[in-house]
Amino acid sequence: MLVATPVANDTRVLREATALVRAGHAVHVVGFGVPPGFAPPDGVTVSSAGRRPRPSRPERPGVAAPARTARRARPLWWRAARWLLLPEHRARTFGRWAREAYADATGRTFDVVHAHDFNTLALGDRLARERGVPLVYDSHELWFGRPVVGRPTPLRDAR
Repeated sequence: MLVATPVANDTRVLREATALVRAGHAVHVVGFGVPPGFAPPDGVTVSSAGRRPRPSRPERPGVAAPARTARRARPLWWRAARWLLLPEHRARTFGRWAREAYADATGRTFDVVHAHDFNTLALGDRLARERGVPLVYDSHELWFGRPVVGRPTPLRDAR
């Protein structure tokens, strides 16, 4: 299974993997930034590709977590820079995931590729074609209803 989520909190993927194991299949999930120490359900194996999760801040008694509204207090230059750089960052981050997930998968034996969501479909198609195995595309959302162009990408367009 290919999924561009950390897997640990992706109940839809974990439910499907568990159901396949109960039906007698061996299931391996390649996720994105899977938390260290995550224990998948019995019979399911998980590997992580792409970004490494940052260690969470240790909680201190009596200290509240920062409010989400604190982002609004950032200076305008910071917000503008983030707006400009975010599409580039996301493209690089996902590209890294795809390369690492491909390397992980090519070292494994499998008889079907299961791509969760549209963002994993191209990699799933490539792996399925190279191995001559079926591809299962499991679209959890209605991707065709999403805008294709997305948000502006001025840095990429300037190249």
